[in-house]
Amino acid sequence: MMTGRQRDDVGRAVLRLHESVGLFERVHEDRAFRVLLIAALNALDVVTTAVVLALGGVESNPVMQPVVGGAWWGPILVKAVVIGALWAAAMRCPVRSRVADVLLIAGAAFYSVVVGWNSLLMIHG
Repeated sequence: MMTGRQRDDVGRAVLRLHESVGLFERVHEDRAFRVLLIAALNALDVVTTAVVLALGGVESNPVMQPVVGGAWWGPILVKAVVIGALWAAAMRCPVRSRVADVLLIAGAAFYSVVVGWNSLLMIHG
């Protein structure tokens, strides 16, 4: 038989466990949303870059320049691999670490600017 104090201790331990699980789920849901947002922005980057290239523009990213000149699926493959690695890294970061969250927000902001720039080039191109 458990004493009243033991029951209270178990109750507090269960409560702390539930709070930890809730934190874990919230953080991973937020990170998953941010990675999916970056994936969507990367898809828009591929589409808007293709339009800019069709209008006579050039790829500005030196890493992607050789990829863009190759097969049509090259940029999609590169982006998919990077997003997969990003997903794995974001989900493996410690839950209480804010570094992953800040970097994911910065990545989303960066790709928002890229898509915005490509959109401006399309409008004025």
